[in-house]
Amino acid sequence: MKLPKISEIKFLKLMIHSFLVVFTLTLITLIGKDLLGWALGHPIEKDVRYVSTGLFMIWLLFALQKDKYKRENSDC
Repeated sequence: MKLPKISEIKFLKLMIHSFLVVFTLTLITLIGKDLLGWALGHPIEKDVRYVSTGLFMIWLLFALQKDKYKRENSDC
């Protein structure tokens, strides 16, 4: 796993996609928590924020390695 240098990252694109991913993962986590509580017959009272945080960190590690978040070298 080779992470890029800070100067090689497109931060605006990564930040916009990060907000979308966090929003989506939060919705999936909340809906999944409600569905699991419904299936078990009692609501889940524990905080499951760590699930979406963990999934986001995994996504971020993979996203940093993708070419679409790297700046192209323009050696003039």
